[in-house]
Order: sequence, then C-alpha cells, then structure tokens
Amino acid sequence: MILGHLTVTYSVAVPIQKRFPGLCVMGGVLLGALLPDILDKPVSFIWGTPSRGAGHSAVVMGLVIYILTAALPARRKLIFSVGAGILLHLLEDMVTLNQLLWPLLGPWTYQPGAGLMEKLLNYYVRFKSPVPFLVEAASYPFFLLFTFRAFRKRRNERREKSIPGV
Repeated sequence: MILGHLTVTYSVAVPIQKRFPGLCVMGGVLLGALLPDILDKPVSFIWGTPSRGAGHSAVVMGLVIYILTAALPARRKLIFSVGAGILLHLLEDMVTLNQLLWPLLGPWTYQPGAGLMEKLLNYYVRFKSPVPFLVEAASYPFFLLFTFRAFRKRRNERREKSIPGV
C-alpha cells in the first residue's frame, strides 16, 4: 500500500504541520511512511523472512533513530520527522505486539520457501480479501489531489515572490 501509506500519513501530518509549522519536515515524514516497507519487502521476497520484519519493529527503528540523532545532531528535526513517519506507518499497518517489539518477544517465524515470482504474485494479485486492493485503489485519487494541491500552492508562492511589491 505505497500510496495508501503516503496518503494517510500526509493527511495526518498536514494539519499538525499547519498547527506547529516548525515541528516537522514533510519530506522526512513521507520517507518514514515508506521506510519500513522499503526495508522489509525486498528482504522478505528474497530470503523468506516475514514481510513485517525488522523495519516494522519499534525497538529496531527507535534504536536507528536514536543512533542517527546522536550521530547527526544538526539533522535532528529531519530525523525526528522520519521517525514520526515510521510511527504512523506502524499504526497504519496495525502491527502485532510481537512485530512491534521484535526481537524482545522472540524470533521471527519464517515463511515457507516459495520462489520470488510466486511471492510477488501472492503479494500483489492473490488477495484473500479485496479490501487491501480497494484501499490502495481508493488512495490514488486522494494522493493525486494532495499532490496537485501542493504543486499549485508552490507555483502560486513562486509567482507571488516574482512579482515586485507584493
């Protein structure tokens, strides 16, 4: 649900950013909204680890955010924004307690060995329920709307800056 995560995260983050303008970096929040899947899905398809592995663990991702914040204090606002996006992703996925607190609550359970193409087909085509597909499909118009509004707003701001005396 790539666009689903982006759309939901964006729609939650925009009102917060309007209320507290200096609090977050929108690009960081959106990167964080995708980061758990960017980390876990390819590894899952190739090695058979759970599709919600280390990238979906609040323990692991919290540790990564802490280390990055300590190593790059000048980028603290961006790193916290990425962390907020990760947190929103985990809430959107409704991860289980075992996933959220991995490795504290035990090891991963490995998926049965299937080929890469079979895993891709199972993930994208053979839904047990049409709900994930419908949610993803419904998110496309909202994503386009948010994107169009952001581009239009930037274009208007540039026009206002380019006109002297405004």
